[in-house]
Amino acid sequence: MQYMFKLYLKKHVPGDDELWYRILNRWYNQKSTIIEIKSFIHDFYNDNHEINMRELRAWRVMLEAIGCKNITPFERDVSDMEFWSRAKDPKGDIETISNLFSNGFLNTTLNSTIRNDEFENCKDTANVFWYSLCESLDANPNGSSGKIRILSIVAENFTYEELMKNLQVSPKTVHAAREHHHKNGPGCKALDKPIIVRKRMAEVKEREFELFFADKANVNMSSYHIDKKTQLPVVNRSVSDSVNYN
Repeated sequence: MQYMFKLYLKKHVPGDDELWYRILNRWYNQKSTIIEIKSFIHDFYNDNHEINMRELRAWRVMLEAIGCKNITPFERDVSDMEFWSRAKDPKGDIETISNLFSNGFLNTTLNSTIRNDEFENCKDTANVFWYSLCESLDANPNGSSGKIRILSIVAENFTYEELMKNLQVSPKTVHAAREHHHKNGPGCKALDKPIIVRKRMAEVKEREFELFFADKANVNMSSYHIDKKTQLPVVNRSVSDSVNYN
């Protein structure tokens, strides 16, 4: 579990490293296997802390990694509330939540100080774009086949400052995404590097090569010269254009 925390939450959750443990421990010790994630997590923070969307996404990924399931019976345009189940087989919890919602017994008003302005602003097209792209980056692994490949789609269309501000990525990541864009194309799969094999020519073949070009029958006279010191025939660099392969 400590490994899961370091992998998904440590960079995004403020406070002491035991906060996540207290949250999960309380959930696993309560009789109900269902929680409303935002209000449940917020109870462990001080009143001045505002949970942003990036932090909330980190919690979602963490919960999915340990086997929990989002059982919210409605879309986000209905309410910002999210219900999660820790049951091994969440079918019963899904049915319970769905029946409560369909019969009007489920309160879908979130009464907390969680900052949801980022999601509310998603009604604007630009914010929808950044929100969706940020979620895609969080859902993909690091490396050229994951985050770098996704970011390469827009890396050339925005400045470093815009990408760093809206996606919370480093300059190094933006640079890598732009390189991916140049080498492979926007969002394209990384091309396999060609395998170059270098092999030294055998002495016998090298000697045959020299004899071939030393023969006047194979070389045009205009390219045939004699070295003053060795008195051996010399072929000009342009000989490749004047060799007769007869």
